[in-house]
Amino acid sequence: MNKRRRYEIGPIIINGRSYWRVSIDPRYENKNINDELILKLVLSLDGREQSPDFEHEGLSYFVTMIELGNQSHRLTWMLEGDEICIGIERI
Repeated sequence: MNKRRRYEIGPIIINGRSYWRVSIDPRYENKNINDELILKLVLSLDGREQSPDFEHEGLSYFVTMIELGNQSHRLTWMLEGDEICIGIERI
C-alpha cells in the first residue's frame, strides 16, 4: 500500500492561516500529473480566501479551478491539521 508523500513548502497563507506541508495521496497518480505539477498548483493557492465545499469529521474539503499555462486543473484538497492534503484532476 502506498503512503502519502509529504513535502515542506512555503509557507503559504490560506484563509489567513500559514501552511508549511503538503501531503499528496498516491491514488491520484497518472502519467499526465506528477508531484511537481501538484506542488505548483498548491503554491498558487497562496493568499486565497475560500470557504470549504464540504466539511466532515473536522476536515475541510475544497475544490478549486486553477489555470496553469494553457490548461485548467481541478484541484481537490483538504485541510487536515497543519497540512494540505491533495488530489488533482486535469480537465
